[in-house]
Amino acid sequence: MAEMSTAVSDFVLAISAFGGAMSLVDKNLVASLGFLSIGIAATVGSYRFSRAEPSPTLIYWHKTFAWYASVLGMSMLASGLHRHIDSPFFSATHMGCALSLVVMSKVFRAFTDNIEATLATGVSGAAVISIGLFSFLHSNPFGMLGALVFLAAGAIGAKEGTISGVKKVDWFHYFLAFANIVMIRALQFKPSEIYYKPKE
Repeated sequence: MAEMSTAVSDFVLAISAFGGAMSLVDKNLVASLGFLSIGIAATVGSYRFSRAEPSPTLIYWHKTFAWYASVLGMSMLASGLHRHIDSPFFSATHMGCALSLVVMSKVFRAFTDNIEATLATGVSGAAVISIGLFSFLHSNPFGMLGALVFLAAGAIGAKEGTISGVKKVDWFHYFLAFANIVMIRALQFKPSEIYYKPKE
């Protein structure tokens, strides 16, 4: 049975992510690639949920792309933010952790499913916390808001059930889409845009 509301919410998420990828491709390639990975996962998800009987192969690829979006996509957004605020060490740290997890999990199959899931949550969670913390330290309100919305989306999760008559998974997608839009602004923000400094 097709789940059209979820197909639509995933489509909205895809549009927000591809918008971020296109708007940043010339300014912050790492963040642009992060948005691209999220957009690809959401596009595959939208197609999956629009099908009355999605094939096991389609379900597999959606879950796979969603995993990469969570691990690599979020880490690329954090890495891109650190590049934006001129913090190369933390930018490299996020990318190193994400790529290490990808290699150990998908190439060497070093972890059980439960350990892999825990590590993936840790890597993506660290990226979100890093975005929020360093946005606070660098007076970037859009980064702080983006991190809070990402955390709210994580709290809702892609789970069964509804909130105010809307599926939780749809809320999850809409929260992520809003977070993407805010992060596009965060990745181009300069503190001088809101703080007035009197002329000397």
